Amino acid sequence: MQFSSIAAYNGWNLDDKAAHLRALLKGPAAHLFWQTPDVTYEEIIDKLLSRFGNREHKERFRIELRYRRRKENETLQELSQDIEKLVALAYPATDAETRDSLARDAFIDSLDRPGLVLKLKEKEPADLRSALTLAMKLEVLHKSMAEQKEIQRPRHIRTAKTEDKTTQNMTQSPRATTEQSWQSN
Repeated sequence: MQFSSIAAYNGWNLDDKAAHLRALLKGPAAHLFWQTPDVTYEEIIDKLLSRFGNREHKERFRIELRYRRRKENETLQELSQDIEKLVALAYPATDAETRDSLARDAFIDSLDRPGLVLKLKEKEPADLRSALTLAMKLEVLHKSMAEQKEIQRPRHIRTAKTEDKTTQNMTQSPRATTEQSWQSN
């Protein structure tokens, strides 16, 4: 993608693209072309895609996308970004609008809380960005409500029974303590 952008900006023809691309290749990618000095740009692209690209890997990316679930401590933004990448790799020839719909659905299905999934599906977000924004809002709301419940939860104090009269006096009500002191006198 970056190479294509640079080539278009510089106005390179196919021979220029082939020369620059070969100069950029390193390691195993460069080794593919040691025996073929006069290779065209299309031949370079075809060979690279068949060896390293996603032509043969589309099905693998589709399976990864289908079974992708949110990991522990993974932010919604990280999940969204990974889903978007997998959709692009699994469906490279698909138009942007379709990829966005696929990414939105995969994102919602990958969430780890059924309640959040249900709320998102009820709201019917139009695209991945709105699904992410809505999920972030709902998650913050859920966390703040859980914290609020924790704060408002009544606290129960337990006392231990001992034979020490001082402890008994502390655990009894003030009225009982007063009655005992009147009876003692």
